[in-house]
Amino acid sequence: MKYNPRSCVVCRAYKERFTPWALAPFIRDRDKAPKDDVVDTNIKNLFLKNGLWYLQESNQGHKDFQSFALPTELRYHSKFPETNILAFQELTSRLKKNFYFYLMSKNQQLVLDIGNTNTKYGYFEANVLKYSGICSHWSKDEWASFHQKAPFTIIFVSKMEASIKQTLSLLPQSCDVAFIDDTTKYPFTTNYDDINSLGVDRRAALSGVLTTHPKKPVLVIDAGSCITYDYINADAHHEGGAISPGRVMRYNAMHVFTANLPLLDPIDKLPVIGTSTSSSMSLGVEAGIIYEVHAQIKAFAQKFGDFTIILTGGDSNFLIKNIKCTIFADAELILIGLQNLLTFNIFHEK
Repeated sequence: MKYNPRSCVVCRAYKERFTPWALAPFIRDRDKAPKDDVVDTNIKNLFLKNGLWYLQESNQGHKDFQSFALPTELRYHSKFPETNILAFQELTSRLKKNFYFYLMSKNQQLVLDIGNTNTKYGYFEANVLKYSGICSHWSKDEWASFHQKAPFTIIFVSKMEASIKQTLSLLPQSCDVAFIDDTTKYPFTTNYDDINSLGVDRRAALSGVLTTHPKKPVLVIDAGSCITYDYINADAHHEGGAISPGRVMRYNAMHVFTANLPLLDPIDKLPVIGTSTSSSMSLGVEAGIIYEVHAQIKAFAQKFGDFTIILTGGDSNFLIKNIKCTIFADAELILIGLQNLLTFNIFHEK
């Protein structure tokens, strides 16, 4: 993932938390500054000019750092009378320790999750998901209308395929575009020999739970074309997981690899017992998945102890109705994870 971010201030992940209200007392008499220029990108130049710096509160109203973004802008004042220099030195020390520089306008982000069936979008402002949905067949006019209410400046794509190139041609050409590739950095480690051999959706889901459930052990179950299981511990280390066929794939397999079994659609209400070929197939697929998920949860619990279970994917609604465990469903987990990856890579882009 490569592009050139400009400057702004954001909180360094998992470090000491600050708010504008906590930092502001270090600098006094802010209203006396006659000049206000945007900061340079190089942090080494930050404190070399003849003036001082202050933090200007934004209108976002955030009071703590549950996400990466700091809702303030750091601005330079060439004349700043009556400033307490000792307090300022303490402030600069904290800033150097706890903040990166990053373009605030990049906080308006569009992420695209390229699935086997649909393309899903998520629009984020200041790390908050504002809009999401399916955009597989949007026209240029529909994208233009969406961009008016959601003025994204960067687009992050889960994978670059032929279909997405057509979609990107419909989007505003002024936007930066980035996508997951072999250079992408991740906020977690893994037991996989090559992290890039881990599916993109699984990487995104793991990144997502680091945002929604930081520093907690989590089992992520993604019920999509395949059903994937991934366990990540409280230290953000991916221990591994499992993959099995999803609901539709199981129905398709029975139809394709036999001579007489019909192609069926998934059902929501399971029969008690199969009294026909179709009902027997449905019971075998649906009950088989339910028993499998229960067994996998039990196996992971025996190995790793207590953890939070997060369920996502197109078939998550079916599973959450039938799994007799405490499970949290998050339909937007992949989108949240993609945005977390984008932010994480912006921080580490040099």
